[in-house]
Amino acid sequence: MSILTISLPRQAERRAQLEHCWRARLERITELSLAYHDTAQRTGQGTSAERSRAARRVRKLARAAAGERQELAEIEAALQRISNGEYGQCEQCRAPISAALLASRPQARYCESCGRLAAQPAPHPR
Repeated sequence: MSILTISLPRQAERRAQLEHCWRARLERITELSLAYHDTAQRTGQGTSAERSRAARRVRKLARAAAGERQELAEIEAALQRISNGEYGQCEQCRAPISAALLASRPQARYCESCGRLAAQPAPHPR
């Protein structure tokens, strides 16, 4: 059973916002991937310093692309929640996610309380 937590017009607005973000992320991933492959081809060329710089750039591009892919996955999950009628509902406690949070981060999965808990580092085992 799905719970409608935000109005249908607001959901349509969020869907459009998410789809725009999805396209932008996909373009960014494509740019990073092309730069990665171009730079990776140069890691075996040039002086030792040039190869070292190229290797560092490859690692930096790989991390950036991984972060963009994670954000893309978050956006896709939010679009799926809209389709399932679960958008705007905290995945942890099932409370509504505030309109302000959804406006600033439309792919938000958690309400403010659960989001703060999820962001806290896990305690170290003793």
